[in-house]
Amino acid sequence: MLLTIGIILFLILLGLLGWRFMDEQETKKVWAELKNTKDYKEELFDPTRIETLPEPAKRFFRFAIKEGTPIHPIIELDMSGEFSLGSKEKPNYMPMTAKQIISPPHGFIWKVSAGSGLMRFVGSDACHPDGSWSRFWLFGFIPIARAGGNKDHKLSSFGRYMSEAVFWLPSAVFPSENIVWQKLGPDHAQATITHNGMELIVELIVDKQGAPTTIRFQRWTNANPEGVFRMQHFGGYLSDFKNFDGYMLPTSIEAGNNFGTNQYFPFFKVKVLKIDFPR
Repeated sequence: MLLTIGIILFLILLGLLGWRFMDEQETKKVWAELKNTKDYKEELFDPTRIETLPEPAKRFFRFAIKEGTPIHPIIELDMSGEFSLGSKEKPNYMPMTAKQIISPPHGFIWKVSAGSGLMRFVGSDACHPDGSWSRFWLFGFIPIARAGGNKDHKLSSFGRYMSEAVFWLPSAVFPSENIVWQKLGPDHAQATITHNGMELIVELIVDKQGAPTTIRFQRWTNANPEGVFRMQHFGGYLSDFKNFDGYMLPTSIEAGNNFGTNQYFPFFKVKVLKIDFPR
């Protein structure tokens, strides 16, 4: 009897490890595809391409990208910080490290390791032309959360990675037929981004130099007590700007649900450790 139980447990463990291995292989495959989505061509930033934009948006681009800087289509980041699965009343922040690739407008992958001890988990959020997912594993082999493969999840993912592209890869949101900028106030601009039937409206508040200090948008999400997908306030604060190959990018980010309301809860607090622009 003990031998039989042992064999069953071993087969279960083997199955879970195989499942996790397949997840990792798909993550590596999609990461490589996103990294090679576009052929790199040596194009330099010319401020004349933003001259028709409203002043706050123009100020943002002039701050974010130095004239003559190579225009990069993809970005990879290493980050560390705090992540919460709790609530505003009991955030219970846990340490986390993560790697991320953003290849707008095609998709992104965020690979994370968070927590410690009995609460350590790893996994990833991703979106790519063929789908999207959220997959997390306790101790690296026990599945604790899996979602994706539907329009709701993909639209929610689109809101995440394109809003992040605005401040981490501003060259991805130059004005075009799919990206329209508007002025909302003296230091307030809005970008309407469309892609494959999806739409995102992102607002930026910039300081006198053009640094984007606040970002906010309506995100399609089910992060609510009812667990129902709907548009909700999302946003955060950006700071500690540093130069990366001619790009002035924020390295300190705080973001969360219900931004701008008394229910705002910043469940995501990170510091960027490294940025690369793959060619």
